[in-house]
Amino acid sequence: MNALMRTARARTRTFLAASAVVMLLLIGATALVVGRSMASITRTQSAQQAANAVDLLGTVGADFPNLTPSALAHGLSPAAAQQLDVVAKRVQHDGLLANIEIWDRSGRIVYSSVQAAEGTRPAKQAELAAALAGHSVTQTHKSELDPSSGQRTGVLDALQPLVSNRGVVYGVLEVSLPLKAVDAATARARDRGVLFVLGGAALLCLLMLPLWVRLARSQANDWIPGRRRTLRAVREALEHGAIELVYQPQIEPGSRRVDGVEALVRWRQNGELVGPDRFLAAVESSALMPRLTDRVLDLALAQLASWRRAGIVIRVSVNLSSTDLADKTLPQRIAAKLDLHGVTGQDVTVEVTETAILEDLEQARPVLSAIAQMGIDIALDDFGTGHSSISRLHGLPVFSELKIDRSFVSDTQRRSRTYLKAMVAFGRSLGLRVVAEGVEDHETLTILAALDCDLAQGYLISRPLEPAAMTRWLTTQPNEQTLTARRSPSSHSRPTRKTPISGDTITISHAEEQRRG
Repeated sequence: MNALMRTARARTRTFLAASAVVMLLLIGATALVVGRSMASITRTQSAQQAANAVDLLGTVGADFPNLTPSALAHGLSPAAAQQLDVVAKRVQHDGLLANIEIWDRSGRIVYSSVQAAEGTRPAKQAELAAALAGHSVTQTHKSELDPSSGQRTGVLDALQPLVSNRGVVYGVLEVSLPLKAVDAATARARDRGVLFVLGGAALLCLLMLPLWVRLARSQANDWIPGRRRTLRAVREALEHGAIELVYQPQIEPGSRRVDGVEALVRWRQNGELVGPDRFLAAVESSALMPRLTDRVLDLALAQLASWRRAGIVIRVSVNLSSTDLADKTLPQRIAAKLDLHGVTGQDVTVEVTETAILEDLEQARPVLSAIAQMGIDIALDDFGTGHSSISRLHGLPVFSELKIDRSFVSDTQRRSRTYLKAMVAFGRSLGLRVVAEGVEDHETLTILAALDCDLAQGYLISRPLEPAAMTRWLTTQPNEQTLTARRSPSSHSRPTRKTPISGDTITISHAEEQRRG
């Protein structure tokens, strides 16, 4: 992974984390507002319910007596008083009401669930005067004692005037509601509101998750430093032929014979070749990627055809990105270019990384299968640095080459050498051609030869060279035993390939392969 993509993905993670924090804060604030609103509504409704005392008693099944003007003027009958006692005890037991009091027109208490208060004339209160004037009144006393329990829980007093048919106020009905019950109902309403908001937010986040992921990926692409500027420059480079290839040879460690070359893309800027780490990350997820891939294929196949005409018989490896593997038209485009340049699929290898395959395995599978059916070798690049290497090889039986990442090859530590030995043995046990990248010293090349690794690639053998320099390198080596390309009188001949048969490695020619079918 290059530095640009690492920067983009780091910014994406920051964006997602910040967005998640903001979303959680918004959800929390919304839940708090809704909870408080529902609590306020519940408290108001409780006050209104307490104010409508007659209806409130009716809702609990109380058989409320007929409080006529004459009944209040001459005092309640024992039967009416007993009936009110039954109602008061019931609602007090259920925690719905704390006290019921009935006042006559003169302000005398005609009935009270607290019997000691009956017949008394307490000091007139403002709310009582308002009720006697014909107004329904509610008043909260947070420190008042609950008459039913004797605890200082606070009460909500609701006073409702008793009005005759002629519209004359002849008394007041006062109902005291414990604030504890109101607070409990308010808390339940608040909790319901919070849960409703959180549940709705969770459902919305679940529904929006796919869109959010796509947005995050697009943001990652846009956050690659200078992406738009780079895309414009690469588009101009493609139009003016400034995208070029360099080639790095792959040799057999034992015989030192050249088997193939890897084509590496470069961008010529101000007379110098710029590596792909400067532009490829910006191009991979854009509409320019198919054009860049076509350019690389055209250059590589044209050079391969040129070498074939000169009698130089080697393979050419080309790298594909995750965007290429998701393009269903890629196999048809490759087939057309093979015909255009007059080369066969057996002369070409395409390299893909595990990371590119994992981007979308289901889309990559048919594309790789179609490419393999053309006779093109498929190499699993950077083996050992991706995820679930063995399971991917098992699930995609189209690979014919395994490229061990340079981190396992160039490291001279004993543990890395053990990993290298295991990887070479693993690849050969599957019948794959094993290529070791990053060979930078003779000791490593000797070790690879001892391990019977098929091919080696690295700066010890050659740096990536431009086409003309690569051609000279292939044709002007000191002798055939030291890094020389094999020549063939036939332009369609194929270099010898090591093929594992029954656990042994032998060398057979391409013509012999064709005779064996």
